[in-house]
Amino acid sequence: MGAKIKAALCLAVITSLMLFAGCGSNSATPDEATADSSAAMAVPVFDVNTVYGKVHFPERWKDKAEIKTDDKKIAVEMKTSQSGSQPVFDICFGESKGNLVGRMNNGSTDVRVVTYEPEKDAKLTEQEKTDYYVIMEDLNYILESLNKDCGMEFVLTNMKAAQ
Repeated sequence: MGAKIKAALCLAVITSLMLFAGCGSNSATPDEATADSSAAMAVPVFDVNTVYGKVHFPERWKDKAEIKTDDKKIAVEMKTSQSGSQPVFDICFGESKGNLVGRMNNGSTDVRVVTYEPEKDAKLTEQEKTDYYVIMEDLNYILESLNKDCGMEFVLTNMKAAQ
């Protein structure tokens, strides 16, 4: 065998051994890794009492949002400097409007979400526009809280059929 072929084979063997050595490292177990990632993703929250239990809301918008609850919905509005407030989304219980996202009470109560866009004549500052969409993105966090803490079961739907 030529010297170049021997050198290429040696290089291939050494590279393979280095790759396999990395696989045997003392890294965290899957449970530890999950716990670490959950802790890293933890968001400071404040609780809002609803008829279905406590729902956790991200603390970062405690002073920026107004949350109204009753037995039919959780309404979230953003406080603004010019127009008072802007509706962001509603989580509706047992209503027929909105997109179906889950069910409560062993499937007997539909949970639907209605989202809004800022009103066209609203005079929002650039920061308020950013805050509006940050609150909107946190809807998923709130739905997860309803799932984990209040017993909501998620429902997968065909969005075309729901529209």
